[in-house]
Amino acid sequence: MENRYIHLGVGVSGIRSYSLGICKTFTSTCLVNSKYRELHKMYVASHVNYVVREFIDNLDILNNPFHIYRSSDRTYYVYKYSDKLWSLLEQIFMFAEFIQSNKKLRYRKREIVENVLLNCRDVDRCIDSIIDTVNRLKFVIMKRRERGKKALLTRFMRNTQKCMYVVDKYFSDLRNVHIFDISNMCKSYYTSECEESIFNVLRKFYDSDIARRYSHEIAAGSSPIWLFARDGIFAIKTLPIYEDLGIFFRVFYDSCVETDKYVAVKLIGVTMANGYIDRIEWIAVLGLDKHSNQLFLHYVPKTLVFRDVETCRRWLLGLADRFGNVAQDIELIEV
Repeated sequence: MENRYIHLGVGVSGIRSYSLGICKTFTSTCLVNSKYRELHKMYVASHVNYVVREFIDNLDILNNPFHIYRSSDRTYYVYKYSDKLWSLLEQIFMFAEFIQSNKKLRYRKREIVENVLLNCRDVDRCIDSIIDTVNRLKFVIMKRRERGKKALLTRFMRNTQKCMYVVDKYFSDLRNVHIFDISNMCKSYYTSECEESIFNVLRKFYDSDIARRYSHEIAAGSSPIWLFARDGIFAIKTLPIYEDLGIFFRVFYDSCVETDKYVAVKLIGVTMANGYIDRIEWIAVLGLDKHSNQLFLHYVPKTLVFRDVETCRRWLLGLADRFGNVAQDIELIEV
C-alpha cells in the first residue's frame, strides 16, 4: 500500500484560510498538483483558528508532525495518514465551525474547548469527546429555541387579542381574505412563470410598472402568502402550504393605533410548524386614512419585529432606521 500524508495548512485570520487534504508526498510539491488542490478542504481562518490551534498545541499527535513547511502564507503540518487521525482532524474543524455558528457558544468557546481537551487521552476518546459535546450542545440549543418560540408565540397571541377590536372595526376583510392561488405555477425557488402569474393578478389592481416591481420581489421571496390592500384586502398564494404535515401560515396583529386621522395595525406573517412559529416571513403596516377613506399596506424590514406600529410608520416616512432608531431633532406633525 502506497504511503499517504495529511497536509494541515494553518492560515492567518484575514490573510489566508486553513486547508486540509491528503497527498502522496509530504513536501510542498503536493500543492502544485491540480487534482490535490481541487480535493482539499478550505476553512475560514477567523472561524476555526482558536479551536484548531488549541488542539494542535495540546495534543501530542498533532504537536509532533512528520514534516513542516511554509507556502503561500501558511504553515503546513504533515502527518502520516491514518483513518483515525483523518477523522479526528475532520471532527476538530466541524467542531470549530459549529461553535462559530452560534453566538452564545462563541462567547464560551474557551471553556467548551478546554472541557473537550480534558477527555482527549487518545484519538478515539478525543473523537468521542467532540461528538458527545456537539450533541449535548445541540440539545441545549434546541431546548432554548423551543422556549424562545413558545415565548414569541405567546407574545403575538396576546397582542393579537389586544388589537382584535381595531381589526374587526376597520379591517374586517382580514377575517376572510380573498386569495388568488397561483401556487401551482411557483416552486420553492424563483421562476419566470411564477413572476408572470403574480404580475397577471396584480395588474388588475395596480398599473403595470408597480405590478411588475411587486411581482419580481414576491417571486424571489419565501413567503407562501402575500397581502395587498386596494379598495379591499386580498392575498396571493405563491407557494404550497403543507397543512397535512402540521405546517400553517398565520397573520398576527402585533401592534395597533387609532387616532382621529388614521388607523394602523402592524401585521406579522409567519409560518407555523408543529404548533410553534417556525419562521417570520414578513412584517407589514396595514392602515386606513380616515380623511380619504383610503386603505394602505406597506411591508417593512423584519428587523422591526419587536417595534410598535408607530415606529414602523416612522420607518416608512424615513424618520427611523431599519432597527427602529428614530432620527433626532425631528418632530412629526400630522395634518
